[in-house]
Amino acid sequence: MKSKTFIILLVICAVLGGIAYWQFNKEGRSQTAQNVEMGEELLGDLSANDIASIRISGPENSVILEKTTVWEVENRFGYPADFSKIADLVKKLRSVTVGRSFSGTGDARSRLSLYPPDAEDVAEEAKGTRIVLANSAGESLSDILVGAPREASAGTGGHYLMLLPDTAVYLVDKSFRNMETQPEAWLVKELVDAAAADIREVRYKTAGGGETVYTLRRAEKGAAPAFQTRPQGFEGREAMPSTINALYGALSGFQIEDVADPAHQPAEASFAHVFEFRLFDGTGYAISLGDAVPGSEDRYYVNVRAGYVAPPEEETGSESGEAETEGGGDDIDAQKKAEEAKKKAEEDRRRKQAELKETALKLDERLRDWIYIIPEWRYDKFETDCDALFEELPAEAEAAEAAPDN
Repeated sequence: MKSKTFIILLVICAVLGGIAYWQFNKEGRSQTAQNVEMGEELLGDLSANDIASIRISGPENSVILEKTTVWEVENRFGYPADFSKIADLVKKLRSVTVGRSFSGTGDARSRLSLYPPDAEDVAEEAKGTRIVLANSAGESLSDILVGAPREASAGTGGHYLMLLPDTAVYLVDKSFRNMETQPEAWLVKELVDAAAADIREVRYKTAGGGETVYTLRRAEKGAAPAFQTRPQGFEGREAMPSTINALYGALSGFQIEDVADPAHQPAEASFAHVFEFRLFDGTGYAISLGDAVPGSEDRYYVNVRAGYVAPPEEETGSESGEAETEGGGDDIDAQKKAEEAKKKAEEDRRRKQAELKETALKLDERLRDWIYIIPEWRYDKFETDCDALFEELPAEAEAAEAAPDN
């Protein structure tokens, strides 16, 4: 072979090698599996600030999380996502440390559930959970396949991962046993958290905020709730404290399970019952209850609103008496200080009310357009059966005792 021809072939090989290297890095990623050694962080160079979307896919479900002004669940109509859960996941991924690695053969991948969730002609138990992190341009930052957890007989803790498209398998020190692929699992679940002791009044109305069925109110903080307006036909009946207390506790840690499409209100979300809660500080919540979700009779539709109405000024005692001024200036100074203190207290009260109103309006803006789904046990705390609010009449109790056992 002539030297000139040999040199040309060398140049061609170099060019092809460069193209192959460039293509690998373009389609691969910065996470070169071959260079990660035992004790090193597998994704330590992953920048949390670069992540703009996360897709988590399993064999049955998938969730798409996207960052706009806030993190949202894209396949739950853009409802806000639980940022703390997202932050925990990213933190865990960035800190996973390699225990050991080995080649991912077909047998090992099947045994460790390390085939992609959409792989064809693969048993379901051989499929894992795929996590794809991407930047704002849609470019993949990391493509992680989460397989089976480490078996107890082989040691405690750990999980098997792959960094696609590489075929190396890594045993890492973190566990991903509770990785959730259902979109509803990533929603912001808590809507309201009002302590029962802070609620002054509960009013139950018919659909659309129409006729008031009954009203319960506390005379003051710490007092037991009592009927201000009784339901018709229940005059003279003794109230049932346990049921009433449960109603006052209905907003404590009020969480949802899921959301419905806000653009298409279900016919079942007729919202035939409305409960209005008023706190001592003037904050108010309206919970509108719909029917059961079709195909899931233990879940119900609800809508939630928030607002604010300044409470009546608390009794402060008589301050109208004029101070004696004859004989010295001490009383005049005391009166001036009292007036200044009264003025400051009024300014503080008005400022606090303005803050509460602004908070309530912002909350209402976030809540009002959504149709939420809550579990039956939470729905049942909103008592629409007036009989349950009262003790049985003596005649009813006697009839129940006299009834023969079936």
